[in-house]
Amino acid sequence: MLTPKSIVALLNACSKRKNLCEGIQIHDHILKKGFLQKDIYIGSALVGLYAKCGSLTKAQEVFEQLPIRNVVTWSTLIMGYANYGHSIEAIRCFEKMGLEGIHPNVVTFVCTLKACSNIGAIDEGQEIHSHIARGLVDQRVSTKNSLVDMYAKCGEIAKAQEVFDEIQTRDVISWTALMSGHAQHGDCLEAILGLDRMHCEGICPNSFTFVCVLKTCGSIGLIEKSKEIHARIVGDGLLLESDVLVASVLVDAYAKCGSLMEARKVFDMIQVHDVVSWTALISGYAQNGLGWEALNCFEHMQKEGVIPTVATLFCILKACGSIGALDKGHYVHSQISTKNMEGDLYVGSALVEMYANLGLLMKARDAFEKLAARDIVSWTSLIGGYSKHGHGEEALKCFKQMQLEGMFPDSVTFVCVL
Repeated sequence: MLTPKSIVALLNACSKRKNLCEGIQIHDHILKKGFLQKDIYIGSALVGLYAKCGSLTKAQEVFEQLPIRNVVTWSTLIMGYANYGHSIEAIRCFEKMGLEGIHPNVVTFVCTLKACSNIGAIDEGQEIHSHIARGLVDQRVSTKNSLVDMYAKCGEIAKAQEVFDEIQTRDVISWTALMSGHAQHGDCLEAILGLDRMHCEGICPNSFTFVCVLKTCGSIGLIEKSKEIHARIVGDGLLLESDVLVASVLVDAYAKCGSLMEARKVFDMIQVHDVVSWTALISGYAQNGLGWEALNCFEHMQKEGVIPTVATLFCILKACGSIGALDKGHYVHSQISTKNMEGDLYVGSALVEMYANLGLLMKARDAFEKLAARDIVSWTSLIGGYSKHGHGEEALKCFKQMQLEGMFPDSVTFVCVL
């Protein structure tokens, strides 16, 4: 016979393995025995099962049935909402919890701060910081790290630095949160220097640290620094063959620096290629004028059964436009149509640009008209196509219409119009 203690253990095991089917069977047993109304630990474990498996409606439903809710129950629900991108719901739960007089703990604060980070809710994040500063929770490293991450992602780098400096024993998460903030908001040098400062403090970087710094190197074309970090990754014993995320970002960094041979070498080391690694290589070829190589990669990727993302399709359309590969462009367009993605601004603008570059102005216009929204890139692509192929009057009409719709031209638009 299952005891309440063994039920909690089984639910926790199902949560860990994300075995929702078995968890539902246990839930049925709990309802038959009436345990849900009697044992708060069972209730919390059941909320945790559904929250960790992403079944948040069910988690909320079980939560509402509980006669008593404690800080663990609330924190579990908040964690589920924060982890699955429902940040507003997570913050609302935190507020309701306070109204019920439940004092948050470290887990509550960390999860709610994550929700604030996800949507840039700086006001709510600062309110939580004031709670922590008043000593309402143990100010351990995990709490401070979450504050650094929240301020950094919300663009408050000076405040993130201030909290970072307060941490007596910084760890790899502290450093990576601050470095990511610097990288995200354009302070590339600080992000890169952070790696050396970490080393001086004797802290070993993890995969996320390397990803952050490599993205920064790629964005500003630091080939030598990319090679240095590559050597360090190998020296630290991080296996690029199995760590697809780090390897993919390294491929991307080399490609953006124009070192496509190095990018290909790293790509070939990866045991199982995913869409991120394929797109990194395809993007590199497309950006460096090697359109046919990009198309060859795209074909191999599809033979491996890897489904392209919006970013992959965007790069392929760029490649088709640059080398005049109209047949392949039509094929990609048919895939986009099948997936009802023609209205996507990113993909749709690439379609406009491809057809405009190839002189198929009717098709360019048709792709433009199907866009759900238009930005300066899509307008300029169409204007540039008309201008390039001798339809100056149409280009000027588009230019006027663009301004009537409240879109401000940039330098590229002005060049096309002139």
